[in-house]
Amino acid sequence: MQQPTPGGAITRWRLPLRLAVVVMWLTIVSVVWLLPRSLPKSISMTAFWLFTATAIVGFVFLLFEIAEASRKRTAIAEVVLDALLVLPMFAFWFIAWVASY
Repeated sequence: MQQPTPGGAITRWRLPLRLAVVVMWLTIVSVVWLLPRSLPKSISMTAFWLFTATAIVGFVFLLFEIAEASRKRTAIAEVVLDALLVLPMFAFWFIAWVASY
């Protein structure tokens, strides 16, 4: 029986993670800019919590992907694309945290 390779796990999880990140970006943009007054605060806070959780999961995946790229099992372009999707989430989170004080 053949063992699955770690590179295969990266490939299998890359698209769903990217889709989740894009959906969370669209959700947070709609909650913050498009519908800020019409939604209850609990929905806004839940969306922000999910956004933060997605950022953390995305960062862990990014670290795993960097390790795979250092072993030449995945392309650097894939790492750069995921970094461009995930790392701005932390900048947004920090800006929202600072603005809340």
